[in-house]
Parts: sequence; C-alpha cells; structure tokens
Amino acid sequence: MYKFKTTILSILCIMVLTALTVSAMDAKFVSSINMTPSSPNVGDTVTFDIGFTVLNGSATSYKVVGGVDGVQLKQRVFATINQGETKYVNFTWVATAGPHTAYFTLDPDHTAGETDYTNNHETKLFTPGGGTSLYFDTASFQMTPPSPTTGQQTNFKIDFKVDKGPVTNLKVSFLVDGVVRSNGTYPSVNAGQTVSISFNWTTYIGTHTISFVLDPDHTTNDENFADNTFSHTFTPTLAGPSILWYEPSYSLNPASPQYGDKILFRTDFRVIYEPVDNLKIVGYIDNVQIKDKVYSHFEPGSTTGFAFEWEAFSPGTHTMKMEIDPAHTSGDRSFADNIIERTFTIPAPSAGSAPNLIITNVKVEKVQTTRGIIKGVTTINAGDNVKITFSVKNIGNLISPQVAVKIYRGANVIGNYPGIAATLAPGEKKTATFNTVVQCTHYKIVADPLNTVPESNETDNEWHSNLCKSTIEIGKDTGL
Repeated sequence: MYKFKTTILSILCIMVLTALTVSAMDAKFVSSINMTPSSPNVGDTVTFDIGFTVLNGSATSYKVVGGVDGVQLKQRVFATINQGETKYVNFTWVATAGPHTAYFTLDPDHTAGETDYTNNHETKLFTPGGGTSLYFDTASFQMTPPSPTTGQQTNFKIDFKVDKGPVTNLKVSFLVDGVVRSNGTYPSVNAGQTVSISFNWTTYIGTHTISFVLDPDHTTNDENFADNTFSHTFTPTLAGPSILWYEPSYSLNPASPQYGDKILFRTDFRVIYEPVDNLKIVGYIDNVQIKDKVYSHFEPGSTTGFAFEWEAFSPGTHTMKMEIDPAHTSGDRSFADNIIERTFTIPAPSAGSAPNLIITNVKVEKVQTTRGIIKGVTTINAGDNVKITFSVKNIGNLISPQVAVKIYRGANVIGNYPGIAATLAPGEKKTATFNTVVQCTHYKIVADPLNTVPESNETDNEWHSNLCKSTIEIGKDTGL
C-alpha cells in the first residue's frame, strides 16, 4: 500500500513539473530585420519587417513595437500566441539623410514573463543614399595671424566642398566658445564646387574654440552631418592694455535713495600695461543706456572715474551697470573685468503721496508786430496776434517726474512742450509762453497729456477758453 501511494505521488509531481515547463513563455526573432528597398535613397518609402517565433508556452495580448532612431512608429498586439507559431510585424518610414537605426522589440513592457529577454530586441543600422554630401576640407584651415595676440583682429578661413548636390540656401554659422557670432547663407552650391568662407574676430585673454558649422539646422539632405563641423582651439598671446574697474571705489549717492531722488553712480577704472585711445564707457539702468562717454587717451597707470545720474521715479529693484569698451575695440587683454553691476531698491512713496499738476497763471496779451504787446487791451478778435503766458504747477505733496504740456486749437496740437520741466517739486511751477493768431474756436492747455505722471487728481490738468471774448483781463488766471 505504501509503495502504491509513493508511485502515485511521483507521477503527480512529474505531471506538475511538465505543466510548469510547458507554460513557461519564451519567444525570439527568427531573422534579422528585412529592409525594402535594401539600399534606400533619401525620400524613399522604406518597409521594415521581421518574424518571430514562440519557442514554448503561450501568451495573450502580446505586444511588439518597432521604430527608427528610438522613435516608435509601430505597435501591434497579438490577442493570443502559442508555442510553435511564427508571426510577422512591419512598418514603413520615409527615408531622411544621415545614419539611422531601425528596431523591433518583443514584449517591451515584460508583461509575458518570458524566461529570456536577451533575444527580444533586434536592430539594423543603415544610411540612405541619394542625398547631398557636404564636408569641410580641414587641411585648408588658416588663422591669420597664425599666433594672434590679445586684442588683435584675427581672420579664420576654411574651404568646404559639395560632393553631391546641388545644395540651395545653405546656412553656415561661425561660433566662438559655443556662441554664434555670425551666420551666412549661400543660395546655391553645385556638386564638385569648393567654397571658401572666412570670419574676423578680435581675440581676448584666455583659451578659445572657434567653430564653423555647415547646415546647423539640418535642412539639407546631407548623408552625413558628422563632418559638418570644424573646430579649432587656441590661446592668444598676452598683449595690449588691461582696463578694469576698481570696484571698491563704487559709490551710490544718496546711499539709500528714495522715490524722486536724483542718484549719482560713480566708479573708478584703471589702465595698465599699455596706453589706450578713444575709450568708450557706457552706463545703464536695467539695460537701458543712460550715458556714454569717450575718453581720448590714457597712459598706463591712469585711474579715472566714470559717473552718471538717474532720477528714481520707478519703485522696485533695479540694476546699475557700467561697461568699458562694449564694442571691444580697445585690444583689452581681458573683457571679463570690463563690467560692474550693482542692484539697488527704490521704495514706493508713502500712501497718499502723489504729485498733482495744474495749469495756472494764464495771461493772454494782444501783440502788434511793430509795437509789441498792446497794454490795456481787453478785447480779443479773430485774426489778432496774441502771446499766451502760462505756468504748470505741482500742487501735490510728492515730486513729479518729467512734465509735458500740449496746447490745442480744437483737436489740433499747435504747441508741444515734451519736457517743460525735468521735475517739479511740491509747490514748484514752470512758466512758458506761446504765440498764435486767434481763431474763434476752442483752445486748451493740458499738463501731462499722456497721463504718464501718477497724480492724486487727474481731472484738473486743463485750461480752456475760446479766446474770442470781450473781457479777457490782462494778467488774470482765466483758467481757474
């Protein structure tokens, strides 16, 4: 009895192991990737196909994917696959220039639980023909002078060739240290043609890499973009002056500026090693140029200050920048120390503080060409020559930035004062005059016509009159 039970148990174990062995899934490709046509040209529609077989086991919802250069172009899911079956997958792709890699992958998400995934991926490397062929003739490269010094304009020249063409609208870029300095376009270059290109650049201290790049945007059907770049690294010999900021001298006056202040920025700079002529320095606020100055000559050892003013009518944080020789014409050994930047903050004015601009003290006087102003005249008629005197006044409690005034006859501007006052402090006024020939129509004088000054009252900026009336009193404010 015991021997019989042992025999039955052994049979059951063998059956279970056999079942487990049969159910273990594994599939592999039966061949390499087939490509049709086998030697495609640029623009051809290419078909990639491959077969795979199930070595053992079975699976449901079995996924196969394929693509080119890592971009998936095909996904097929088989509802069921069983041991011994062979299946096929294909996709199409329009050939482009350059080397490419086509691929197929079985069960990319590993959901089938295969025993071996090392045979589930197949690739094919190929390069379509029929495109253009561009490349640099590296032996033709020239740098003139061959050993430049700092601050010296240097010419870089190289030839490129077209073996297959023609090529139209070919873009060529020149870079220094990875930054594009120039782009050129060639409308048409024929097969077999050699073209020389060159670029000038003024060197400065340090090691630099210049590069020429053919078709940087890959718009041509070049068969190989790997030979479209030529680079050369060099270090210019130190020469020329050295111009730099003496940063400890930087000052901001007032040191804690407030809204409406006129701020003075000042820094010293030094010239060493060699003299320099026609040196330009520029001052900026928030990258807007405020001042530039050209210094005619400096001897080595010179120290000079550069300063500029800015009126603080913009609350918030700002950046002051001063730059020596922004066009890099001085032959400076290093332009890296030619910029000084500092940030500063202008607090917002206190609540309730604002300027308020009005037109006041308007006086209309009749004028004769030979006699000047006619005293005591109180009647103004059409055709009379008159002189209008007026004042713009700030009756608010905060300084006003630049004040503009316009004079209108009807809808037409007949007088324009874009900067009648650079600023107006509280209680301050600015007076101006204007001559005109009277027409019996509506006249007005407007302060801040574009509403660029934030005022506490925007409704009292205007003076109005038709001028043709019998009782204009000399010297009286006719607008208030």
